[in-house]
Amino acid sequence: MNGFHVEHFTVRHREADRRGDLRLAGWFDFLQEAAANHAARLGVGLEMLQKNGMIWVLSKLKLEMERSPRISEKITVETYPNGFRRLHAARQFRIVGEAGDDERDDVVAGGVDHRCGRIDQIAERQRDRECDRQMIWEED
Repeated sequence: MNGFHVEHFTVRHREADRRGDLRLAGWFDFLQEAAANHAARLGVGLEMLQKNGMIWVLSKLKLEMERSPRISEKITVETYPNGFRRLHAARQFRIVGEAGDDERDDVVAGGVDHRCGRIDQIAERQRDRECDRQMIWEED
C-alpha cells in the first residue's frame, strides 16, 4: 500500500476570516482530517487506537504558508508519515491551491509531529506529576 495520501477540500465561508482568507483553525482542521483518514487507511486510526487504549496526541506543529486560500477555493492536502521513533510518529504535509498561476499554486509546506501513547500511561504520568508537586508543597 502506498504511504502517500491525498484529500481535496473546498474552503467554506465559516472557515474564512473577514477578508475571505482561510483562518488558522481551518488550516489545522484540514490537516487533522487528512491525517486521521490516512491513519485509518493505514490501520492505525481511531477505531484501532480505542480498542488498544491508545490515542494520538499532537505534540508539535510547524506550518509554513506561502499564501492563504480564499473562500470557495479548492485545495489539495497531500500527506505521508515520514518517520517513527518509539511512540513518536512524524508526518509531512503539502497543501496545493487552485490559484491558476503556477508560481502561486503551492499554498503551504509544513510538517506535523504526532505522538501516540496509551491513555492509561498518559493518566498515570499526570498522576505522578501531581503527586510530585504535592510532595514539594508538603516539604515546604
